[in-house]
Amino acid sequence: MTVFPEPAPTNVTANITELDLDEEYVKFNYTGKPVSTEGWKLHDEGQNYDFTFPRQILTSSDTVVITTNKTAESAVPDTDYRFNWSTDAYIWNNGGDIATLLDADGTFIDDLEK
Repeated sequence: MTVFPEPAPTNVTANITELDLDEEYVKFNYTGKPVSTEGWKLHDEGQNYDFTFPRQILTSSDTVVITTNKTAESAVPDTDYRFNWSTDAYIWNNGGDIATLLDADGTFIDDLEK
C-alpha cells in the first residue's frame, strides 16, 4: 500500500464521493476558495497508475468526474467538469481498489476505498 503524507493546512477541500470500479470513473466534490487543478494527481492503488490533471480553476461546490476510455457514456454522473484518463486499459480493479487525490505538491487531499 502506498503511504501519502498527512494533509497539510490548505484551502483545498475535496471529497471523493464515488469510485465506480465497474464503470471506470471517480467523482469528487470541491469546496473552498478558487484553486487550479494543474498538477493534481488521481492515484490508483491497485495498478499504481497516476492521472495528472490539466489546468482548470475549481470554485466552491464544483463536481469533477474522471473517466477512462472504458467508461460507458450513460454511466457518467452529472458534473461541472469532466476529465478523461485517456487510456484503453482498465484502471480500477473490480475486486477492490483505492483512489487517492493529491494536490500539485503531492499532498494528500482525500481517498476512497472500495
